[in-house]
Amino acid sequence: MAFPIPNVITTNINSIADIEGFLSIAGTITDVARNFIPSVPTVQQRRMEQGKMLQGKDVSIPSVMPEQKERQLKGQEEQRKTTPVPSRPEGIGKFSTEKLRGLFAQHDGLAPSNRFQVDLPDIAGMKLAGLSNNLTGNVPGLNMEERGLLCTAVGLPGKQITVAQRQIGIDNRAMANGQTFGDVNLTFYLTSSYAIRKYFQYWMECVVSQTPGSPMVAGYYKNYIKDITIKQLSRYTVNSSSTKGTEDPKVLYTVKLIDAFPTNLEVIQLNNQAQTTALEMTVTISYRNYTTE
Repeated sequence: MAFPIPNVITTNINSIADIEGFLSIAGTITDVARNFIPSVPTVQQRRMEQGKMLQGKDVSIPSVMPEQKERQLKGQEEQRKTTPVPSRPEGIGKFSTEKLRGLFAQHDGLAPSNRFQVDLPDIAGMKLAGLSNNLTGNVPGLNMEERGLLCTAVGLPGKQITVAQRQIGIDNRAMANGQTFGDVNLTFYLTSSYAIRKYFQYWMECVVSQTPGSPMVAGYYKNYIKDITIKQLSRYTVNSSSTKGTEDPKVLYTVKLIDAFPTNLEVIQLNNQAQTTALEMTVTISYRNYTTE
């Protein structure tokens, strides 16, 4: 459809009447364009149209038919049967308390930490360190069993391998060149007679003299070394060879400290507070080697 273009558009606008004529023609073109060009609906208009279309219709999602659901379940079951189960590495996810309890029962249970026996040597006749090196002193009257009963705590010895770094080409290796053994601490109850402390004081005076007014002299090594035995005991069990009702422990582990002697007698702290625990003392033992059974 063609519209005649008046001279007012192509010629100069010289009057208000020309302007009014131009605006009238522009309005006519806009009205015609609206009739031929479809308008774009807004979002709100589209939603309203969709609501009108859904009125009176069942828009629910159809459920799966029973036959189709049964076929799906059968397919999943067949897939589970044909799919191989991946094997688990040994030791992963296989922990079981029943297996752990069975292992404990197989090896006579857990080792008790409060069942032990310490056999301290008899040092009667041990020579005191001094110039003459032939003097002996009085040893407190405690036998081996009594000394062991007073022991409240003891440590089993350890072992450390000493190494030296050696350069082989561009490879730096740690190579063993010896071994060391850590000291062992023993803790004892102190009785009013201080018998166990006097026992170790006498032993240490055989290692190094402590006579006032005399020079300190070290004793001969072979004169003050002794063996100390530490035994780990089991829980008490009935001994079938003895009278019914008596109980004897079983020795689980034995350590013998070879060429042992005391090197440290710790300070005993006294105070004026109410006594709530028994007075104790700790002794450090050094040794050359040890054996186990």
